[in-house]
Amino acid sequence: APTGGELAFARDSTFACFAAAGETDFNHEEVVAATERMRSAKVPYRLEFFPGPHSWPPTDVCGGALEWFTLRAMRGGLVPTDSGWMASHLDREFAAADAREKSGRLADAVRLYAAISRDYPPSPRLEIARKASAAIERRPEYAAWLQRTSELMDRDLKQSRELPEIVKWFRTERNVPSAD
Repeated sequence: APTGGELAFARDSTFACFAAAGETDFNHEEVVAATERMRSAKVPYRLEFFPGPHSWPPTDVCGGALEWFTLRAMRGGLVPTDSGWMASHLDREFAAADAREKSGRLADAVRLYAAISRDYPPSPRLEIARKASAAIERRPEYAAWLQRTSELMDRDLKQSRELPEIVKWFRTERNVPSAD
């Protein structure tokens, strides 16, 4: 359940959060956790990953963020709705989700199909996105990825709980092993 600052924007359709992180970013899990809190608090959000470590996102990710904010502005009535632009953008997002699936990036495909389902106005195409996501989620390789991700998250949590004790020991230990 959300417990942080995201509650200030819960169910506020005028606030939205676009998050991006490198696939090997040191705070990858924190970004995922933050967007999960946004989802739980019903705050509109979009999450994208890009190859590499912690850094500024590539221009295509930044451009995608601006397009997503444009879509949010149309959905929120802040700018006039351009149905042609919206349909074209939806076509591109379906193509991107399909490409992610075909290249084996199943979690990315599921994430994008879910984003399509929640970001666009109701239409029969959204059911296609929901069904595509559900089909991927039933695949054994996706289930294996979820299992491995859960194991890694549990390991990280265990290590984060052990770290203060290790630091405490290190600070009190007089015979610290050398780095050699």
